[in-house]
Amino acid sequence: LSTVQFARSSLTGIPPAMFQIFPKLESLNATGSDIKQIQSRNFADAKTLQSLYLRGNKIHDLPDVAFFGASRLQTLDLSDNAIATIESTAFKRLRELKTLLLGSNSLTELQPGVFDDLSDLERLELQQNGLGAIDDRLFQGCHSLTALNVSHNALKTFNVAQFERRWSFDLIDASYNKLSVVRIPPN
Repeated sequence: LSTVQFARSSLTGIPPAMFQIFPKLESLNATGSDIKQIQSRNFADAKTLQSLYLRGNKIHDLPDVAFFGASRLQTLDLSDNAIATIESTAFKRLRELKTLLLGSNSLTELQPGVFDDLSDLERLELQQNGLGAIDDRLFQGCHSLTALNVSHNALKTFNVAQFERRWSFDLIDASYNKLSVVRIPPN
């Protein structure tokens, strides 16, 4: 079995033995359920998991090493939750992650270092949160980033200079913010 779907269920958490029962599980979809909490021990045996869809749940925070064990994860959808806090090591060891969707949550700040292990990350969505500022060091570990959406936040400044010149972006969307300053690096 490679895919399990619990979409639109009354599931309140990831079953503790899920990845022991299905050791070759590659995709888990629990979109639109009642999951309130992520516990890192739930993913300890998730060695083959590549896609995790938790969109539209009731998750309010991401603890330290939240996805520990899911080191092959490539797509993580946590959009449309109530996430207000992400611990700085929540995404630790997710070096193969390519897509991280965190839009439509309750984030007002992100700690520097939270994305440091995500060197293969290509797409990051942070739109429709309450972000007031983005630390210049926030994306320093994201060397493969090509699409960034920070639209519909409360950003007052946006420092394009924080992105190293070797990065090749297809999209940076910072629309619908309170921008008064945009810093662009000199040629």
